[in-house]
Amino acid sequence: MMALDKVRKVAIWLVVAFIAYAIFKSPSKSGDIVHNIWSILSNGVDQIGKFFDKILNS
Repeated sequence: MMALDKVRKVAIWLVVAFIAYAIFKSPSKSGDIVHNIWSILSNGVDQIGKFFDKILNS
């Protein structure tokens, strides 16, 4: 169990380091990616809300 925790911690640090590298290497592309991810998430939440609204008002 201890080895798995160490592997998980190293993997998390590698992901954080890669994200930091990507942001510093190309901030405009990173901003576009974050904007696109936010748009996808907000659109998904909006569609789920519309779905439940139609179910409850039927």
